[in-house]
Amino acid sequence: MLKQCEEVYVIGFSMGGLIAAYLATHYPVRKLVLLSAAAQYINTKQLLVDIREMVKDFQKGSLQENELFRRYRTKFTLTPISATIEFRKVVTEVRPLLKQITIPTLIAQGLADGIVPPKSAEYLYKRIPSREKQLIYFADAKHHICYTENREVLFRKVFSFLQKTKERHETGH
Repeated sequence: MLKQCEEVYVIGFSMGGLIAAYLATHYPVRKLVLLSAAAQYINTKQLLVDIREMVKDFQKGSLQENELFRRYRTKFTLTPISATIEFRKVVTEVRPLLKQITIPTLIAQGLADGIVPPKSAEYLYKRIPSREKQLIYFADAKHHICYTENREVLFRKVFSFLQKTKERHETGH
């Protein structure tokens, strides 16, 4: 891409957010967007809320219709242990590199994310020394932040960020 494009922006979701951060420290990337980036993982409190909802649906006989159940089931049944080990290696390798990120960075995180806790976004925000960075929370967004009801707001914010960046820290969307 660097040979064909004047500017390269990197956007990463979940573990891809860590890979995007890695790329930003090794290549001349101009802007970085981290969506539900997994610098920390498993939001136990939210996971328990999600499990309670699944139990209620199970008791009603409608568990198979619960979207979170279907996603968690797929994730836990199809993700090999070796992938989890490799994911932890990525986290361990990328965390020390965060202090090298000085390009404009946008971090978006759902507060109802059961996989990546909101403290992961705060961790990234504090450790990335860029003078141009934004942290945006979405109150009802779960892990798949691009599928939230407020996805159009998220997409507009990402697009706006990629066009122009201002330093700010937003909460409460």
